[in-house]
Amino acid sequence: MKAEKELITGKRKKINCTNPYPSNDVLPPTITIQQTNPNHFLRMYMHKMFLILFVLIIPFAITYPQISFDANFESGNINTVSTTDSISYTVTTISDIGSRWFYFRIKGVKNRFIRVTSTSTDVNRPMYSYNNRNFTRFTASESPSLRMFQKTFTEDTVYVAYYTPYNYSYLQERLTEWQLSPFAKIDTLGLTDPSVSNTNKHRVWIHARTHPGETPSSWHFDGIVQKLLSSD
Repeated sequence: MKAEKELITGKRKKINCTNPYPSNDVLPPTITIQQTNPNHFLRMYMHKMFLILFVLIIPFAITYPQISFDANFESGNINTVSTTDSISYTVTTISDIGSRWFYFRIKGVKNRFIRVTSTSTDVNRPMYSYNNRNFTRFTASESPSLRMFQKTFTEDTVYVAYYTPYNYSYLQERLTEWQLSPFAKIDTLGLTDPSVSNTNKHRVWIHARTHPGETPSSWHFDGIVQKLLSSD
């Protein structure tokens, strides 16, 4: 009745709502509102994209390592290398007399097709080797024009040269072998038969390799010496 009377008379009663749970054993409910950072979803997206790219790129990088060129070995010759697509490469060499000779090593080419153009030479179907010892000439389809070769190589490292190299170390090997023959005496380099008087001999001089890039003449000379020292 009192409440009805207060309502009728328009009186207001203050109600304390600070803690509607007077008991000490009951805690008031807590509401937490977390403000979302506008960059939160962007970071989550970038993180997932990074993981996807990592999974895709790393196996590719392991399977196809970076292709590299160098000539850090005896008789090697290369100057600059450029490419725009990691398939077609342009190579220049350090000029020597004649400006033909090149000899360089390419790494990371196993099961990869590449095309190389050497601008400072006149080579037609150069030579290549996987062990830097036994060289093979590129086929006509692998070297369809001057100064260029293209191939899918079967080994990771390949050596490419203007012609089969004939370097100083190999010459020393051959001289050591030749001087074991009873028909040869190596001074400068000469062949003689001690049983025949020098007054009745004809002197023949065979000269090879005037310029450093002329390795074919070294091989020709090598073959002549081999023939002269043979038993037939």
